[in-house]
Amino acid sequence: MSQALSVTTASFREQVIDASHQQPVLVDFWAPWCGPCRMLGPVLDQLAASTPGIKVVKLNTDEEPEVAGAYAIRSIPAVKLFKNGQVVDEFVGAQPLGAVKAFVAAHLPKDVDPRLAEAGQLIMAGNTSAAETLLDSLPPVMQSELDVKALRAKLYFARIALSPDETDSIQSARVAAARYLLKDAWKSGVESLFAAAERNRRYASGAGRDDLLRAFDLGTADEVTLAAARRRLAALLH
Repeated sequence: MSQALSVTTASFREQVIDASHQQPVLVDFWAPWCGPCRMLGPVLDQLAASTPGIKVVKLNTDEEPEVAGAYAIRSIPAVKLFKNGQVVDEFVGAQPLGAVKAFVAAHLPKDVDPRLAEAGQLIMAGNTSAAETLLDSLPPVMQSELDVKALRAKLYFARIALSPDETDSIQSARVAAARYLLKDAWKSGVESLFAAAERNRRYASGAGRDDLLRAFDLGTADEVTLAAARRRLAALLH
């Protein structure tokens, strides 16, 4: 079952600011001593598990006061919705699941194919065979769509993430990168793949190239960053 991802000051830019250029990101500013926070936490976990198209994260304000201060957090739980790097909506206090779903509904992409949403949920649950069967059943005209390519890339990395990670250093790097990518930490995952490719030419020209091309298909990087990564891969291979 998906749960809200914990973020820190170090990961906030990548996990929230950068990620919000690709999909809405809901941030729960909370603390362990806060009773209403403990009530809202399971609700947001349910939201993360049942609502495609939005990323849900949480930040402990006791441990990360710098970020909390930057966003003028005075009462908790404080929930802020980020899109394109900016806060676009917010609420304070514990809310039931229905109210939170209504809050995010206005900010979700419209007309998401339910089959794609189901495939994404299957992938994140580790049911890769069922996800592949569902994706294969989509009509040919959909197979080249960016959303389908992104799901196939996510499926690819889900299988790597579930594979043994102690066979050799390259495999360990691939598993670590896959886990980053599945958490939408695109830059960290791609950097891990490039580091492995740069120290092992055989990997770079084979599985490494495939891994990076799949990462490019995930659709979680902006165009400038993606173009730079493509140039870096081309330089590495020639």
